[in-house]
Amino acid sequence: MNGSPPRGSPSEERVCAGYKPDGEPCQRIVSPSQRYCYSHSPERASERKINASKAGKSKSGRRVRDLDTQLAKLYEDTLAGGVDRGVAAVLCQIVYGRTRLLEAERRIREVEEIEKRLEAIEARERGMKVRR
Repeated sequence: MNGSPPRGSPSEERVCAGYKPDGEPCQRIVSPSQRYCYSHSPERASERKINASKAGKSKSGRRVRDLDTQLAKLYEDTLAGGVDRGVAAVLCQIVYGRTRLLEAERRIREVEEIEKRLEAIEARERGMKVRR
C-alpha cells in the first residue's frame, strides 16, 4: 500500500477542461489522451456547428417553430377576447397532441439511425473476421 488510489478509481478519471454556458466546469469524463469532451473540443467546433445547423433546418424543427407561433397567436387572441377560452383550451390540447406526435417521430428517426450505424459496425466486424 503506497497510499495512491487503485488503478481505475474515480480519482484517476479525467474531467473535461471546458465550462458550461452557466460558467460551471464541465463534469464529463474524457479519456487520458483528451482534454475536452465533444461539446468543448476546439477541434470539433466546426462539426458541432454543422450538426446544429442541420438540426435547425430539420422538418420537425420548422414544425415546432410553427406550433410555437400558433400558440403565441392563440395566447394573444385569447387575452384580447377574440377567441373563447373554451375553444383556446381545446386548441392547446390539439397542439399538445401534435407535439407528442413530433416527439414520437423524432424517437423513431433516432432509433432508425442507430440501427443503421449498428448494422454498419456489424458488417465491418464480419468483414474483419472473414479476412483473418
